[in-house]
Order: sequence, then C-alpha cells, then structure tokens
Amino acid sequence: MTMTLDDLAEVVTNLAAVDTDILGGVIAEIERITRTHGVPVVRATLEIDGIMLDPGLSATAVMELATRVGAGLVYLDRSVVDAESVAHSLRDGDGDAEEREARKKALRVVKKLDGFTSSIELGFAHSGIMHTWEQIAPWSDYVEELMEGIETTATYTPNEPEQEGYGSELVEGLAADPAFRCARSNHERELAATSYMSTTGSAVAEERWLLYRTMRDAQNLIQQRTLELEDKLKPRLKELAMALAATDNFRSAQTADMRRDVAQQWLAANHTEGLRVRRSLVNELAVTAKKHPDGQLGLV
Repeated sequence: MTMTLDDLAEVVTNLAAVDTDILGGVIAEIERITRTHGVPVVRATLEIDGIMLDPGLSATAVMELATRVGAGLVYLDRSVVDAESVAHSLRDGDGDAEEREARKKALRVVKKLDGFTSSIELGFAHSGIMHTWEQIAPWSDYVEELMEGIETTATYTPNEPEQEGYGSELVEGLAADPAFRCARSNHERELAATSYMSTTGSAVAEERWLLYRTMRDAQNLIQQRTLELEDKLKPRLKELAMALAATDNFRSAQTADMRRDVAQQWLAANHTEGLRVRRSLVNELAVTAKKHPDGQLGLV
C-alpha cells in the first residue's frame, strides 16, 4: 500500500536515527574470518531449503561452524540500500508544498543510507543439506515502505479531453495485473503499466499524463480493495492464526521478524490474491499464531 504523508514522516524519523552500518561491519568481519580460515566466500542468491541457524549466533560462530564441518565454500547473499532506486518512488509526483518538502526530507535521509547493508544471509552445505544464517537490519522495513511510494496529494487536471480507450475497464485490468500489484516503487509501477498497456493494445501509454492518471486510479482501486480485504480478514484472525501456527515454516521460525516474514508469505500465498496488506495486520497475525502453536493442520 502507498504511504500517506503521516506515514512518511514516521519513516523519515526512524531512518534519520540510523547512523551506523552495523551489518556492513558484520560483512567486514566475515571477510576477515575467511582470510584467516581460508574458506572461500561466493556471492550468491540463497533459495535452497534447509536448516535455518539461530540468528542469535554471531558471524564468527557461523564461520567457525562451517570450518569445523569442512565446508568447502560459504555462500553470501547481501542486500544494500540503493538510494537511486528508492528516489524513483520519492521523486515521482508533484503535490502541494507540504508534500514536496516531505519528499525532500526523505531523499536526504535515503542518500545518507546509500550503500548501507539491509540484510545478509550466509549459507554452507553439510551432508547435502544447506545451512543458512540471516541477519536483517531493524530499519530495513522502513526502506521497503519508501520503495512502495507515497499516496500523492496531487491531482491531474490536463486540458486534453477524455481519451478514447480510457475507462473503468482499463483501470480494473491494470489493478488486477500481477506485475503492477507486486511493484514496490513508482518506477516499477510505471514499467508494469507500460507493459500492460502494450499487451492490451491500449494507446494510453503514449500520453504520459494519461498513463499516470490510469496508474493513480489503479493504485486507488488496489488500496480500496486492500482495505476491504483487511476488513474480511480481521474477524478470521484467530482461525487464520491457528492455520499459520500449524505450518512447518512458522514452527521453525525462531524470531519475531522471522515469524512475521513467514506470516506475510503465507498470507500472500493463500489469502490476499496479490494484495499487500498492512504490516500491522501481519504483525497481529504472527503474534496471535505464536500463542497457538498447536493449530489444526489443513485449515487454509
């Protein structure tokens, strides 16, 4: 969901308090250990199921474990803040003076965090099973929220008349497009919208203001449907929590952050039809599921 200006102010306040790239220091420690133990580290994307090590372990402990079991390689997946990518979400749109000033403040904060490590994941294979260890910066969620964009206060008032081909059917189609729903920034939404217009043969993309209008209306429709979906999910929270608690992924999640991530993925796979519900609802679901570890299997 897109942010309001109040949401943006809260995000900026939290990100402004970040002054140290803690996970960057962990990366440096990993590199030091690899030189000491002679274990090569390969940059990779870890997508293999296996054993999730306790996130409370230190990088030193994980590397020493890999050495003791004779791991020939250690895989490293690292995510960093790309200020330019985030800026695409902040620069798009005009808005009033308050909104423009809010965007400027957010841009200044993001530039300060450029290159900071938001998450790292280490992995090594032992007895044919991948063992992984993950660390996530506590502020990474705020950066993700910036990537989702801001609910603009600007309105489009072009002089051109209504264009042929524009209407509710086009907006409905774009709002239902998986790529548009999954887009995390205005830049990604524009790419998805342009691609959708191309596949449908619509000429809307040829008029930039009309493309933005269609995107805006589709985003508003998605937001409306998300709120309607949340209203339907809230009365079922206990039922959903029991089903979530019965899953192996949730049972094996060892921290609140991990349980929240599992809850978000489970909701997306089973109950949201591609809509992204608010973090507060996901948190509530994860907390409730933690209180019901013996949920009934198969209640999906």
